[in-house]
Amino acid sequence: MFMWEETKKKNLDMRDIMTPPEHKVRGTFTIKRDDIEKLKNLILNSRRRGSTTLTHVTSFTVTTAYVWTCLIKSGDAIGEEMIIDDSVMEYFGCAADFRARFNPPLPQSYFGNCIVGCVTRSIRHVDLVGKESFEIAVELIGEIIQTKMKDEEWVLNGDWSKVLDNVDLTRFFTIAGSPKHDLYAADFGWGKAAKLEFISLDNDDGGISMSLSKSKDFDEDLEIGLSLSKTRMNAFATIFTHGLSFLYQV
Repeated sequence: MFMWEETKKKNLDMRDIMTPPEHKVRGTFTIKRDDIEKLKNLILNSRRRGSTTLTHVTSFTVTTAYVWTCLIKSGDAIGEEMIIDDSVMEYFGCAADFRARFNPPLPQSYFGNCIVGCVTRSIRHVDLVGKESFEIAVELIGEIIQTKMKDEEWVLNGDWSKVLDNVDLTRFFTIAGSPKHDLYAADFGWGKAAKLEFISLDNDDGGISMSLSKSKDFDEDLEIGLSLSKTRMNAFATIFTHGLSFLYQV
């Protein structure tokens, strides 16, 4: 009932047709299992040095943190971010399945909405382009998963639905999809998908979204989708590829 009352307050715009924006291009990137392991090792080495106490280091946290920081840097690289100072804050958000986190957990056969939204605490833009930007991003994302995903009261009283109240949506980076769902394996009678595209990435309402799914070709690789201006996509691709190649030189 609580969620129904909140939904009625929203001004929902129902669209019959969604036309891809002419000023954006689509890009698909793959982050391999070996890349993910090396990113995890960076965080584990930081922990050994005492730079971080983070314990929640997963494929999800390191992949999304790496893409987030590459995106921030790509905006700066092309001069798309015209005025950036210490007052500009960045935010990360994702959705999480809370069924297994209740005590006792809900059965997998439960047919209902148990998806909650999580948003990190704000972080200065300048901190996400610095030398330790990746470690900072991983810590922020891991922190929100560690704290909020164990808080039943926060979920049941509806506080999670207010997470966007104080967020600047123009500085908001979100995730669509999940590697837990093997969409490439789905077959609705037309055969398996040759290519996945998430329509919501073209949203022009402010922030940027990325899609995240299992790779079509290799089970432990992850596929990332983005919709950006051509100039920013080129800058992102360069930063993304260079950063991963650097992992094999250290």
